[in-house]
Amino acid sequence: MRLVAEGLLRIVRTVPDGRTITQRYMRRGEVGGIAGAFIAPYTRNTGRCDALVHSVYYEFRNEIWRMTAERDARVAVALLTELGRIAELSMEHMANRALASMRQRVVGQLLDAAHYEDGQDPVVPVTQQKLAEGVGSAREVVARILHSLREEHLIATKFGSVVLLDPERLRSELSVS
Repeated sequence: MRLVAEGLLRIVRTVPDGRTITQRYMRRGEVGGIAGAFIAPYTRNTGRCDALVHSVYYEFRNEIWRMTAERDARVAVALLTELGRIAELSMEHMANRALASMRQRVVGQLLDAAHYEDGQDPVVPVTQQKLAEGVGSAREVVARILHSLREEHLIATKFGSVVLLDPERLRSELSVS
């Protein structure tokens, strides 16, 4: 399990043929990998964690959490509560991805991965290739969508990052018509 103290982490899952998809983003105060503490070790090795900006996180030994949860119901309930919250977010993301257009998937990924600093436009520290992997598409498709978003003055791009110029208008892209 890991706890994010600061920064932005991207949790990536890999399928047997080597393709990857972004599972979730983790920010300060969020805990990840809870299920891994209760799953056999041979089933867990399918993902990785990428720091998108300067990040500090703590890794905890799963065995300690599992033993503590077995002894203290308060710890077990806290872990289950957090696991339920993560599962609910995952189901929401899965439904949104399944029903969304590719443009909506790209916009959703940009909003999910945005890094906010005081007084500045949110920045997404991501390349076109990583964004394409995150939405399960080809880089060329994502490049066309980013070009369209730039022409509409919703984003600006820099080497290795995307600046969200109008996050509210981008959010409105996600609503179902």
